[in-house]
Formats: sequence, C-alpha cells, structure tokens
Amino acid sequence: MKFNFEYILLRFLRKKIFTGKTLRLVHSIIPYYEVNKNEVIPDEIIDIYEELFRSEKINLSGKTILEIGCGATNSVGYILQSKYNCKIYCNEPYEVYDVKLDQNIQDQLIKNGYKFDKTKILRNQSIEEIKDKVDVVISKSVLEHVYDLDKLFAQLKSVTKEEANMIHVVDFRDHFFKYPFEFLKFSDTVWRKWLDSGTLPRNRTYDVENVLKKFGFKYRVTNVERLEEEFQKVKPYLDQKYAGKMDDELNISWATYIS
Repeated sequence: MKFNFEYILLRFLRKKIFTGKTLRLVHSIIPYYEVNKNEVIPDEIIDIYEELFRSEKINLSGKTILEIGCGATNSVGYILQSKYNCKIYCNEPYEVYDVKLDQNIQDQLIKNGYKFDKTKILRNQSIEEIKDKVDVVISKSVLEHVYDLDKLFAQLKSVTKEEANMIHVVDFRDHFFKYPFEFLKFSDTVWRKWLDSGTLPRNRTYDVENVLKKFGFKYRVTNVERLEEEFQKVKPYLDQKYAGKMDDELNISWATYIS
C-alpha cells in the first residue's frame, strides 16, 4: 500500500481528539474537514430538500415528518414546521443536544421572520420512541455514518405509512474532503481500530441499495455525482474487500435515494 501520512495523522487525531462538541468548535482549523451544516447553515439543507420536494411533488403541509440525523440542534425542524405547519420528529441517536446553540438558531430564525410551533417539533434519540405513523422521512449526509443499516431500515419500516416518501441524500466521500476515497485503502480491522472515530463505516451505494431492497422499499437513485480522477488515485491500492466491485459502484461521491 502507498501510505498517505498526512491523511493517516489527520484521521488518527480525528479519532482520538476532535470528537463531538470539540470538533464543532475547532473544525475551522482542521485541514480539509467538513462538519454538519445543519448546525450552522440550515438554509442550505432546506434548499436541497425543497428542490426535491418540488421535483417529486411531495406535499409536506400538515404531514408527519421524520428527520434522521438532525445533529446537535433542531434547526431544520424549526424551518420546516414554520413553512409547512407539519409535525416533525428530529431524530439524533449520537450527537448531544446543544441547548445554547439551538437557542441561538431559534433566535436567529425568529429574527428572520420564522414562526414555529415547538409543540410540533419533537426530538428523540430512538426511532422506536415514535408513536405516530410517518408520512415523509428525510436525511442528508446521514446514511454514510450508519453502521447497522439493517436496524435503521427495520425501524423505518415499522414507523412509516405504506405510502410514505423517503429522501436520503448520501455523501459517500470521506469527510476529509481533500481525500474523498483514501479510506477505501484500509482493511476493516485497521480502519476501525486506528482511524475511524466510530461514525464512518465506509458504506457504498450497493450497501444502501441492498438494504432498501431487503425491506421492500421501492426506490430511485438520482443526482449521482462521481469523482473519477480522485478515485483513480486510490484504485491500485484498494483493500481486498472491494475486489470485484465495479468502479461506478465505488467512485460515487453523492447520490440521492428516493422511495
């Protein structure tokens, strides 16, 4: 294997030092790293969702929505509830709720003219806590962080209506974005023991599609983006677990799954 020592060092530091709230505070000084934008610029995420709602003719007015992986705040929930008078579950099993940051976002949204009913914005750690049947499920930059996709989609199957819509926007890159596919060079053992902070199982498009099929969700794949030049840099050094996979299955940087 051709080692990239800068990448290995950055990944090791990410695993051992820059975790949780600390990462949100210092991300600007960590080279090449991207953080969850719904904690700082929720409007960008809303724009992506609303474009998909329009193209798929999904009406959110008065519906019950489940946002998976809302992060440390309920920012997306506040905006969607304000715009569509919907009930929204903000699901986040890992990130600790940041009360101060969330209040700052609320204050800014109110200042910008948003009016939302907080009784219809419900935060939870487990999907199993949801008692309603959900009309729409949304996620952005979440499925690439889920180690147990089977468990997640079994839970989604249990809480969604038969006619429910799902939109999952998946970022298949390593979030040290200068090195989008560097993580494909390591064995599972090395990756998990030394380099992964516990939230990046290196899911590929076939992992997502297989679980959608397994639980009977009909789906389409749209907005597929590839980084062919970057992929070719690591292709000679791919770990054997990716042997036999097509380039077009491995070089995807973004894709949207609509069910």
